[in-house]
Amino acid sequence: MRASQLWRFFCVVPPGHEAAALEEFQAKSSMLSSYPLTATAINGGLELETSCEIGRGLVHVLKIPTRVLIRLKTFPARDFPKMYNALRDLPWNQWLQHPTPTLRVSAHQCRLIHTGRVEEAFHEALKAAHQRQPFSTRYETEKLAPDLLLIRGDNDQWTISLDLAGDALYKRGEFAGKGEAPIRETHAAAVLWHLFKDYQGPAVMLVDPMCGSGTLLREAVNFFQPTQNAFAYLTSPVNKGVAPWKTKSTMNSWPIEAALGFDINSELVNKLKGEEKLKFATHDVLQNPTIPTAGAPCWLISNPPYGDRLAVAQGLKVFAEKLSHSLSLYHPARAAFIVPQTFPSITLAGLKLYQAYPFSNGGIAVEARVFR
Repeated sequence: MRASQLWRFFCVVPPGHEAAALEEFQAKSSMLSSYPLTATAINGGLELETSCEIGRGLVHVLKIPTRVLIRLKTFPARDFPKMYNALRDLPWNQWLQHPTPTLRVSAHQCRLIHTGRVEEAFHEALKAAHQRQPFSTRYETEKLAPDLLLIRGDNDQWTISLDLAGDALYKRGEFAGKGEAPIRETHAAAVLWHLFKDYQGPAVMLVDPMCGSGTLLREAVNFFQPTQNAFAYLTSPVNKGVAPWKTKSTMNSWPIEAALGFDINSELVNKLKGEEKLKFATHDVLQNPTIPTAGAPCWLISNPPYGDRLAVAQGLKVFAEKLSHSLSLYHPARAAFIVPQTFPSITLAGLKLYQAYPFSNGGIAVEARVFR
């Protein structure tokens, strides 16, 4: 595959985060390419056209998308013989590392609505293609995992996309331990984007008073650091002949002087690994809402416990009032809380609710309430 060949890429984004994902892409495009790149936000993600050399960098650089797909082929098909013929004649051995890929099929307003039959047609066509143009035995000797293909039908137009990530991108590979009901890294990155958006002031002390697994703070300090997982594209034929990816430029991180995480679960806190700017401690901020003295402005961010996911003995209204009182004593300059959309009001002295940003977290309708 020529490094300069243009391909269509699609970054899968959790619903509601598309605008934030586009702004992240625009902010980080210099890490991907030395010339300007343009992407378009649509429902469910971002679309752009670029070379494989540049497009594979999307999995390293972007923190809000959950997957990055490369569009292999789009073709019309209203009956199974036509679909079979179209699939059989494609150059699969130039795209796939394994002869039996994993399939995810969806269909919307298509005559071929039976997704199970679409899968059967695909496997039959791929078997015939393999007989005509045999796959390399590399997948056996190197024990390569099956590729993930997404097949989507929309008004009888079928698009085949190859996943470049492997594991979903919210699996950063940095920390295996999780507390109860953690926030996904991709959601955390989107909320952090809204918290820091447009900020050009001095360095801040970012505090998560109920940090759990520390996801929000880790995402904050690593937001501009490329992810270096064992991505699926690294062993894929689409990466053949292309030099190893590396960032085109480095970027300054958000102005965070220190990131402090507190939690009452000492067993979990003891598992958390601190970094240069990242520290964790066992502490009950509702009983003793104090922070170390520092000259930097204090910002708060948290995904506190709430009735939908953890038991709150005193009831949500009392809990919200106590949370508001205790955290106001931090005198925060900005704050963001991820809570159910029905969660009682949180009030912070000196701050106003700037934005209520809705999304779904594990099937729960939540919102990020950003205060300034």
